[in-house]
Amino acid sequence: MDILLNPYDEGSILSYEELEAISTSQRWSPPASGERIEEGVATKLEAEWKLLAPDRSETIAEDSLQVDDVTHGDIDEKVVPDTEGRKRLVRHVSYERSQKNRREAIKLHGTSCAACGFDFDDTYGKDYADSYIQIHHIKPLSEYEGEVDPETDLVPLCANCHGMAHKRRDTVTPIKELRALIEEAAG
Repeated sequence: MDILLNPYDEGSILSYEELEAISTSQRWSPPASGERIEEGVATKLEAEWKLLAPDRSETIAEDSLQVDDVTHGDIDEKVVPDTEGRKRLVRHVSYERSQKNRREAIKLHGTSCAACGFDFDDTYGKDYADSYIQIHHIKPLSEYEGEVDPETDLVPLCANCHGMAHKRRDTVTPIKELRALIEEAAG
């Protein structure tokens, strides 16, 4: 069965709740390629899709073409809005962090950003900021498991610099390089 569904339009796709109503035994989340859908469930799913398709297919096709135009640079004056805020179930790996190491790193290095010098206490006031700072692992936790030395392995970074340190997918930008980028940009 061929039906054009616009993934950017909540009205043209089935919600997680709607999928659960079709079958609670089928694994709907997280989506995985190669997931097998049993024959009876597939029949129910196709029936639901047919309910979405008849009166919406032209609108969906038009929306999809607009999204393609925007994606490929053929933008006209009309803005294609997108939706946000949908709930979705996700599964991912999270790495444990030690609050003891965080406190020790702050004791050793302070709460000023090691890259740009920003201090939340100075900007927002000590009463509100309360020594807020993010603590950055110089060597990503995804690369090792074990002891962390707060003096050599952790540094305080503001949210902006921390984001820039992790901007590259394949590597973490060293603090010295962040400082050089900031200086170069400042002229």
